[in-house]
Amino acid sequence: MTDGAADTRGLECPQTTLTAAYLDGELNARAAEEFERHHAACPACSTTLLEQRRLLCLLDAAFDETFEKGVALPEGFTRELRARAQNDMSGVRTKGERRRALKICLALGAAAFALLGFAAFDAVVAPVLSAARA
Repeated sequence: MTDGAADTRGLECPQTTLTAAYLDGELNARAAEEFERHHAACPACSTTLLEQRRLLCLLDAAFDETFEKGVALPEGFTRELRARAQNDMSGVRTKGERRRALKICLALGAAAFALLGFAAFDAVVAPVLSAARA
Protein backbone atom coordinates (compact mmCIF):
# COMPACT_ATOMS: atom_id res chain seq x y z
CA MET A 1 0.00 0.00 0.00
CA THR A 2 2.96 2.28 -0.14
CA ASP A 3 2.78 3.09 -3.84
CA GLY A 4 5.17 5.97 -4.46
CA ALA A 5 5.78 6.49 -0.75
CA ALA A 6 9.11 6.22 0.98
CA ASP A 7 10.13 2.79 2.21
CA THR A 8 9.77 2.93 5.98
CA ARG A 9 10.50 -0.69 6.85
CA GLY A 10 12.71 -0.72 9.89
CA LEU A 11 11.74 2.84 10.82
CA GLU A 12 9.50 3.11 13.82
CA CYS A 13 8.09 6.23 15.34
CA PRO A 14 5.98 6.28 18.48
CA GLN A 15 3.89 9.12 17.06
CA THR A 16 2.43 6.92 14.30
CA THR A 17 -0.12 5.86 16.93
CA LEU A 18 -1.54 9.41 16.80
CA THR A 19 -2.38 9.15 13.09
CA ALA A 20 -5.89 7.76 13.55
CA ALA A 21 -6.70 10.30 16.25
CA TYR A 22 -5.44 13.07 13.96
CA LEU A 23 -7.56 11.90 11.04
CA ASP A 24 -10.63 11.51 13.25
CA GLY A 25 -10.21 15.02 14.66
CA GLU A 26 -9.70 13.75 18.20
CA LEU A 27 -6.53 15.76 18.86
CA ASN A 28 -6.81 19.24 20.31
CA ALA A 29 -5.57 22.14 18.17
CA ARG A 30 -2.11 22.25 19.73
CA ALA A 31 -1.54 18.49 19.44
CA ALA A 32 -2.80 18.54 15.85
CA GLU A 33 -0.35 21.31 14.92
CA GLU A 34 2.52 19.42 16.57
CA PHE A 35 1.56 16.25 14.70
CA GLU A 36 1.40 18.14 11.38
CA ARG A 37 4.89 19.58 11.93
CA HIS A 38 6.23 16.19 13.00
CA HIS A 39 4.75 14.16 10.15
CA ALA A 40 6.19 16.61 7.61
CA ALA A 41 9.68 15.63 8.78
CA CYS A 42 9.07 11.97 9.71
CA PRO A 43 8.89 9.44 6.84
CA ALA A 44 7.23 6.77 9.01
CA CYS A 45 4.44 9.11 10.12
CA SER A 46 3.90 10.60 6.66
CA THR A 47 3.65 7.12 5.12
CA THR A 48 1.26 5.97 7.82
CA LEU A 49 -0.86 9.08 7.34
CA LEU A 50 -0.96 8.55 3.57
CA GLU A 51 -1.93 4.88 3.94
CA GLN A 52 -4.69 5.65 6.42
CA ARG A 53 -6.06 8.44 4.21
CA ARG A 54 -6.14 6.02 1.27
CA LEU A 55 -7.92 3.45 3.42
CA LEU A 56 -10.52 6.01 4.49
CA CYS A 57 -11.11 6.98 0.86
CA LEU A 58 -11.56 3.33 -0.11
CA LEU A 59 -14.00 2.77 2.75
CA ASP A 60 -15.95 5.90 1.84
CA ALA A 61 -16.23 4.70 -1.75
CA ALA A 62 -17.21 1.18 -0.68
CA PHE A 63 -19.96 2.30 1.67
CA ASP A 64 -21.23 5.25 -0.32
CA GLU A 65 -25.04 5.29 -0.44
CA THR A 66 -25.12 6.34 -4.09
CA PHE A 67 -23.06 3.27 -4.99
CA GLU A 68 -25.53 0.98 -3.22
CA LYS A 69 -28.48 2.56 -5.00
CA GLY A 70 -26.77 2.08 -8.37
CA VAL A 71 -26.92 -1.73 -8.09
CA ALA A 72 -30.40 -3.02 -8.96
CA LEU A 73 -31.36 -6.64 -8.38
CA PRO A 74 -33.58 -8.42 -10.88
CA GLU A 75 -37.29 -8.80 -10.15
CA GLY A 76 -37.95 -11.71 -7.74
CA PHE A 77 -34.26 -12.20 -6.98
CA THR A 78 -34.66 -12.72 -3.23
CA ARG A 79 -37.61 -15.12 -3.67
CA GLU A 80 -35.66 -17.24 -6.14
CA LEU A 81 -32.53 -17.16 -4.00
CA ARG A 82 -34.48 -18.31 -0.94
CA ALA A 83 -36.15 -21.14 -2.89
CA ARG A 84 -32.82 -22.38 -4.26
CA ALA A 85 -31.17 -22.22 -0.85
CA GLN A 86 -33.96 -24.30 0.71
CA ASN A 87 -33.79 -26.89 -2.09
CA ASP A 88 -30.01 -27.14 -1.87
CA MET A 89 -30.06 -27.77 1.89
CA SER A 90 -32.01 -31.04 1.64
CA GLY A 91 -29.00 -32.99 0.37
CA VAL A 92 -26.37 -31.48 2.63
CA ARG A 93 -26.43 -34.28 5.21
CA THR A 94 -27.17 -37.92 4.48
CA LYS A 95 -28.70 -40.32 6.99
CA GLY A 96 -25.28 -41.94 7.55
CA GLU A 97 -23.65 -38.58 8.28
CA ARG A 98 -26.34 -37.75 10.83
CA ARG A 99 -25.87 -41.14 12.57
CA ARG A 100 -22.10 -40.68 12.68
CA ALA A 101 -22.52 -37.18 14.14
CA LEU A 102 -24.94 -38.54 16.77
CA LYS A 103 -22.46 -41.29 17.76
CA ILE A 104 -19.65 -38.75 18.09
CA CYS A 105 -21.84 -36.49 20.22
CA LEU A 106 -22.83 -39.41 22.47
CA ALA A 107 -19.18 -40.46 22.87
CA LEU A 108 -18.14 -36.91 23.75
CA GLY A 109 -21.03 -36.63 26.21
CA ALA A 110 -20.07 -39.92 27.88
CA ALA A 111 -16.44 -38.81 28.15
CA ALA A 112 -17.49 -35.49 29.67
CA PHE A 113 -19.80 -37.28 32.11
CA ALA A 114 -16.99 -39.64 33.16
CA LEU A 115 -14.53 -36.79 33.66
CA LEU A 116 -17.06 -34.85 35.72
CA GLY A 117 -17.75 -38.02 37.73
CA PHE A 118 -14.07 -38.41 38.60
CA ALA A 119 -13.86 -34.74 39.55
CA ALA A 120 -16.98 -35.06 41.73
CA PHE A 121 -15.56 -38.18 43.38
CA ASP A 122 -12.43 -36.32 44.42
CA ALA A 123 -14.37 -33.27 45.58
CA VAL A 124 -17.38 -34.90 47.30
CA VAL A 125 -17.06 -38.63 47.89
CA ALA A 126 -13.41 -38.80 48.98
CA PRO A 127 -13.87 -36.36 51.92
CA VAL A 128 -16.99 -38.27 53.04
CA LEU A 129 -15.15 -41.60 52.94
CA SER A 130 -12.18 -40.20 54.84
CA ALA A 131 -14.54 -38.71 57.45
CA ALA A 132 -16.32 -42.07 57.79
CA ARG A 133 -13.02 -43.90 58.32
CA ALA A 134 -11.98 -41.52 61.07
